[in-house]
Amino acid sequence: MPWHDVALNALADASRKDQFIATLGHELRNPLAVITSAVEAMEYIAPGAEGFDELRESMARQCGHLTKIINDLLDISGFTNHKLILTPQTITLAEAVRQGIEMATPRVKERGHTVVTELDNEVKVYGDMTRLAQVVSNLITNAAKFTLTPSEIHVAVCVEGDNAVLKVRDRGIGIGQEMIDQVFQAFVQAKHGGTIGGLGLGLTLAQQIVHAHAGTIEVHSKGLGHGSEFVVRLHVSSRETAEQNPRVKPSNKQYRILIVDDTLEVLQGTATLLRLRNHETYTASNGSEAVRQFVKYRPDIVLLDLKMPDINGLELARDFRQISSNVTLVAVTGMSSDDDQQKAKEAGCNFFLVKPVMLKSLEEVFRSREIY
Repeated sequence: MPWHDVALNALADASRKDQFIATLGHELRNPLAVITSAVEAMEYIAPGAEGFDELRESMARQCGHLTKIINDLLDISGFTNHKLILTPQTITLAEAVRQGIEMATPRVKERGHTVVTELDNEVKVYGDMTRLAQVVSNLITNAAKFTLTPSEIHVAVCVEGDNAVLKVRDRGIGIGQEMIDQVFQAFVQAKHGGTIGGLGLGLTLAQQIVHAHAGTIEVHSKGLGHGSEFVVRLHVSSRETAEQNPRVKPSNKQYRILIVDDTLEVLQGTATLLRLRNHETYTASNGSEAVRQFVKYRPDIVLLDLKMPDINGLELARDFRQISSNVTLVAVTGMSSDDDQQKAKEAGCNFFLVKPVMLKSLEEVFRSREIY
């Protein structure tokens, strides 16, 4: 390649990098600005007073938005480096859709939209429930984002021949024919006069996940102003029955829980949350203190940060497992690769949770402990 072509390509790459950094900065600063303002406002508003709940809900929405940005970036990296492994089983596609709708609900409500479904509950596929729910969530979120006035987003599941088919249709701004072939590229968004927001990763991730399931995804639009429809096709499962997790009631049992984390805010926040659920909690901000607390209180459950300043969290897990075979060890970390999960499993951890950890995830741990 001639040197001037190399130089032009380098300039183009630098321009794309600068554009991405600028977009990322914009997407991070917006929710941080909302959270910062809300925190300052809450200093002057007592809990229960008018406006307090609205501020709290606003902070929760923006935290969810930040979490999605970070997860999307990490997922893109994982797929690019072939480090993400699917955990497929025979599942009902409609259930993945329902989970995806739940994940996308905050953004849908924020835009004033409603989701209308037409689901065949008998359609089964062999796939990763969490990842397929992510596909649904990304498609619905994309529809909500590019539909500028309150409207309906239609989601359907059906069978066409040998394929299980998922369709997500909106009445949004549509896609010009010049953009149809680019919508699944990372950091690309349809051109529009207004400000849509986002990094342009949702559709890229959706395509990668679908392709990892040996499926296809395509988009149809009659042009700007005519809405869009995304169609996902997966192989219908040949297995007779879906593997379903047993449904259990929310846990009412109280546990002795040791929380180990070197970030004080995380430590205090998690402890407060669990105490409000009537659990007996103990905390340690380093490995040495964690060992002392473990031996002294013999907890039922340990929430264990893997990155500790003195003793590695994996070493702690191995030590705790040697002391007790009954303790439930939960790796709680900002590292999310399959390699990290495998190392945690080999060290004796029963569960692997990625920060930020929601109460719902912890409740799943508690309920699972009651089963095994």
